[in-house]
Amino acid sequence: MQEQKLAEIMEESPPPGLQQPLLQPLPQPFQEPMRLIPPEDHMGTDVDSSADLKGKEYHGYRFEWHDSSSGDSVDETDLEDRVIKTASLNEQITDMKETTSVTELHREIKEDEFEVVIAIDFGTAFTGFAFSYRKSKTKIETGHRKLKKDRVPTVVLLKSSDNTVDSVGTSAEDKYARSVILKSRKNYRLFSRFKMALYKDENLSRSSTIKDNDGKPMLALELFTLVIQYMTRLATEMVKESLLFTNREKLRIKDTIQWILTIPAIWTDNARQFMHEVFRNADIPENQLRIVLEPEAAAIYTRHLLLYKSEMAGIEKLPGGTKYILADLGGGTVDICTHEIIENDNIRELFQATGGAYGGTYVDDMFTQTLVEIFGSEVWAQFQSEHYNDILQLMRHFEKDKRNFEGTDTTETEECAITVDLPNSLIKMLKNNPVKPESTQNSSSLQEKSIEILLKELIRGSSYSDDIKVLGGDKLIIKSAIMEDYFSRSVVGIISSLTRIIEECPNDDVNTLILVEGYAESPYVTKQIQHAMGNFNVRVIIVPKPRLSVMKGAVMLGYEDRSIIQRKSRVTYGFAVARSFIEGVHPEQYKFERDGEYFCDRIFDKLIEKDQYVEYGQKFITRTSTSRRHQESKTENVHITVVTSEKCDPTYCSEEEECKEVGEIIIEPPEEGWPDENEKEMYLIVQEDIMICKVIDKTCGGKEYTTQVNFLSKSLKF
Repeated sequence: MQEQKLAEIMEESPPPGLQQPLLQPLPQPFQEPMRLIPPEDHMGTDVDSSADLKGKEYHGYRFEWHDSSSGDSVDETDLEDRVIKTASLNEQITDMKETTSVTELHREIKEDEFEVVIAIDFGTAFTGFAFSYRKSKTKIETGHRKLKKDRVPTVVLLKSSDNTVDSVGTSAEDKYARSVILKSRKNYRLFSRFKMALYKDENLSRSSTIKDNDGKPMLALELFTLVIQYMTRLATEMVKESLLFTNREKLRIKDTIQWILTIPAIWTDNARQFMHEVFRNADIPENQLRIVLEPEAAAIYTRHLLLYKSEMAGIEKLPGGTKYILADLGGGTVDICTHEIIENDNIRELFQATGGAYGGTYVDDMFTQTLVEIFGSEVWAQFQSEHYNDILQLMRHFEKDKRNFEGTDTTETEECAITVDLPNSLIKMLKNNPVKPESTQNSSSLQEKSIEILLKELIRGSSYSDDIKVLGGDKLIIKSAIMEDYFSRSVVGIISSLTRIIEECPNDDVNTLILVEGYAESPYVTKQIQHAMGNFNVRVIIVPKPRLSVMKGAVMLGYEDRSIIQRKSRVTYGFAVARSFIEGVHPEQYKFERDGEYFCDRIFDKLIEKDQYVEYGQKFITRTSTSRRHQESKTENVHITVVTSEKCDPTYCSEEEECKEVGEIIIEPPEEGWPDENEKEMYLIVQEDIMICKVIDKTCGGKEYTTQVNFLSKSLKF
């Protein structure tokens, strides 16, 4: 299959006459997203209070088609209702403040008030930033003037004395290597590829820690905050150096920056909220921050690119109706999303994001495991500790080999292979190490052997005896078959995920695959993917400089309306409520008595169903009516609890139905106590990466209470 390339972003209009599209629009009519419209009589009751619901029938949300051009919406509340004052997640979730009206909530900065958009691509393997000015938004510049490269390794060096950032990227690696040589490493702490901890830690919380290269722990929240502060400072300095601004404008530029952070689509809600807290701790105002998904940023980048054929026969954007898979092949994780380009060039998610830890660093880890098996874990640990500069150069050399590896060429007489130059420090350690491999137990001491014989014996004692050869006394020749084995698990993982999407979307006519990010620059990986996709008649597109696609796409996304992307909800959202107890229907374990009546606790009042389409600013509402006749109930606190479930239609908030409590607002009664009848409106408001809960007390002056859903608290399961 012939590889098709995408053109670079063109700052000027395409020349006339180039109009034939590479991808033809699919003949499927556009349909507006399906929305849930709440009926007026959809009423519940607070989970710890009672209501006279006898004789009332519970009506679930009904499905209706909604035409956005008609001006109707789920709720007629003004757009300002979307702007919710979010409580700091560094405080207890129960410490929410009340607001008397929506006008007291903080003002959202309008999109056209930002002078600059800066995007930070915080990757597992590489990190960088890019930006553009509103005055010339199509001219996207990377942070190479500050970082020396477009992106640098995700490595940070801290000063041990005060835990401040000394340097990042290659500079951090080199300085730490010098400190090891000069015996001054105690002055520094080095953290490498630490972002992956957010993906691996299923119980991520504010108290989670990450270990440095010497095994000393540090609070993950503190480490990430330091790195973000450092990167935002560099980016702000670079923006101020521009000649586009007057001195007066430079003084206020900090307040006119739209910050964008990209995160993997497959990250948990815990990890997403964690990064919100990082930016909050880094003093980035909430109304200046957008956290976007990496594949969606890359999709915007791709959408803006102009397709072309090698013969330049035609040029056009991806047309409306196109359905495609976008595979974000990063260093640590692989994110795979399936989209459709809909009306106004908006994007709709067709399939839940999938993927896993199939990124390029897996190949590095496999190579390291090979060396550990050959040389022994003790020798390797000592080598890492005492000769960091040598291992750094060894891995950098392997990185180049990995990027250039194309696999076995059956037309060549000799098999393709890579050469590994062993550092002298490692060879000396091998000669002086008293530990012998099993194959040399009856041989003379290692000191008496030549290094070449020693290496051969070590390899014979490993599982690589037929695939790794020794050249001279300081080189290993690794056959192509072993390199392919290094790639195999990640490639199989990627192809399996792609195959699953294609097989589960048989009627969606998805026939285009777009590859982005650094791992997509591997000729071996792309060749394997192209071969596999050929079996499904899926064309493969590789964007130019794919490693920059997420970073530049995030800048572009900063100028787009937040509702440009329609996503499928990852879970089912609702409120835990109580209703009149029905004998023989409701479980006895949830039965409780209030004001002489019996109610059923923990009923799941569903507002958003798993896999339902949602978009930014969309509001979902349910209403409660609570009777409080006795003095005891009039003085009780009201608990409004937001719950999620992995199931589409849960009945009760329980572990059996895979439910979690993710937010709570505790409302104290007024001084005179609750009125006999108390009505509340409870909203879930969709943001780009989080959900906002808002409660309006309709019978107590219209007071409003808001909070974000909270995935970082412990013991959230019922």
